[in-house]
Amino acid sequence: MTTSSWLGTKKIGVEIILLFNVAGTMFSFGRLAAEALNQGTPLGNDLEKPLVTQCIATDGIRLSFLCYQLNTLDLENDSGIKNMVWITPGEFMYIKPLIKEIPGIRKRDLPTYEVELQGFNDNCFEMFVRMMLNGCQETWGIM
Repeated sequence: MTTSSWLGTKKIGVEIILLFNVAGTMFSFGRLAAEALNQGTPLGNDLEKPLVTQCIATDGIRLSFLCYQLNTLDLENDSGIKNMVWITPGEFMYIKPLIKEIPGIRKRDLPTYEVELQGFNDNCFEMFVRMMLNGCQETWGIM
């Protein structure tokens, strides 16, 4: 059964979430693989100590939270140690933004905008803040 055959009208939203998850997973793997290689782990070997990163993928409204743990650079064997990724389903930060244009006083003045968010998702915002506060440790002398 293909994704498009059972999703029906929700197909576009789910495909966007899947795209975020794939992009976040690939970004996280690439970042950690580069760090492992920089630390001297050769391709095809297991890491002595796992490396972990977190990623937030978004289009500005919908967020997907990822945590990736790199345990091995051996990508040819199906048995043994595996790399792990934890992904939350795509969540909406809010249901709908209402954007009101406030015209300038004079004709040549640029308009300003007032934004009001409908249906703000406290749980999504809390997860966002927790991941940001968790932060990252210094690697390669860069913070």
